[in-house]
Amino acid sequence: PLLRPEPKAPIKVDELVGTDGEGDDAVPDEAEEGASDDEEEGKKSAPSTSTVPLEPSLLTLSDVPPAKWMATLHLDVVRERNKAAEPPKPLPNAPFFLPTALDGLTPRFAAPLGAEDGAGENSAPVEGQPKHLRDETSVAKGFKFQNLIRKNKYDEALAFLRAQTPSGVHLAIEELGPMAGGTMDELKAGLELFGHHLRKAHLADEVQAYLSIFLQAHGEELMGDPETKVKCQDLGRALEGQWSALNRQCQKVRCFLGMLTHTQSQW
Repeated sequence: PLLRPEPKAPIKVDELVGTDGEGDDAVPDEAEEGASDDEEEGKKSAPSTSTVPLEPSLLTLSDVPPAKWMATLHLDVVRERNKAAEPPKPLPNAPFFLPTALDGLTPRFAAPLGAEDGAGENSAPVEGQPKHLRDETSVAKGFKFQNLIRKNKYDEALAFLRAQTPSGVHLAIEELGPMAGGTMDELKAGLELFGHHLRKAHLADEVQAYLSIFLQAHGEELMGDPETKVKCQDLGRALEGQWSALNRQCQKVRCFLGMLTHTQSQW
């Protein structure tokens, strides 16, 4: 309630609404039973979180831990921190041998794993193969993100970025634009993607982390084109307007709390 605009008319909090002057005795038994049923249903229902803004244009954060999008935003720092202190030591020499199999009584060299089943492009993934090799390749991920923003599927594109690892997010964003063999239309579509989600005001922390990575990767190209430069300025004004409105609402809450509690604080 404190985030809503100030009321135009005074609110009489001392008056009881819905009573005929009989006080608490005027509450019917059916209302009490209905209230108890609502309490029981509230206890049974599990708490749920939502990333949909409660009010239009009210910034709403995502439902992921901040460590995830911070690791995506500061990937270089994470890589430097996780770098090995010393190079890995070579493994001790193992005896060299070739696998053999018996064809009747004649020993023959055994075929590599998967060769007999037609290993190749159409072969099934090996059980011990890393996950990033079993799934789509890195280049295919970049192409998928390009296709989504080209088709103006901005919600699907954001869902795709949220499902990637920090390295996958950087790769998908860096695969856009002329430096990656594309066109400026991809960068324009990327700006439209972020403008679309800024207007929805949801997932504010993740969207702004992805926007920061996008501007770091393609800032020079965007500033070199007059059209994309204007769009970047529009995004900056939209961001400033959203955070300014939120800052005013928070200052309003601070003033109300200070008045109600008769305290003074400096933030």
